[in-house]
Amino acid sequence: MAFAPTVKGGLLARQIEPNDYVLVAAGQTAAVIGTVSGAAKGNFLARLIITPAAVGAGTISLIDGTGGSAVTIPIFDTGTLADLSPFTIELGIVSQVGAWHITTGATVSVIAIGVFT
Repeated sequence: MAFAPTVKGGLLARQIEPNDYVLVAAGQTAAVIGTVSGAAKGNFLARLIITPAAVGAGTISLIDGTGGSAVTIPIFDTGTLADLSPFTIELGIVSQVGAWHITTGATVSVIAIGVFT
């Protein structure tokens, strides 16, 4: 995990520098966002880079954890896009329940960037 020092209110703080990425292909269901097996809560998700393959791109959901305690966060709803340009969603969030997972529609892929275990 890389840290970069920052100054806040005269105090030196450490800021997490995201240096991991995970590719999630189109049509995935609850794909684990981690660099090793057994990814766990506390992983930092900085941003998602979304690449549509069709203007009617599919839905994307971010899931914190698994099972009955999992929290699902809708990220992108199916709709008609003006073009096929990739776009970025800045998040800056830490998983609270378990490992991050992502579900992608049939015509949209994602690059997740953060600090993952």
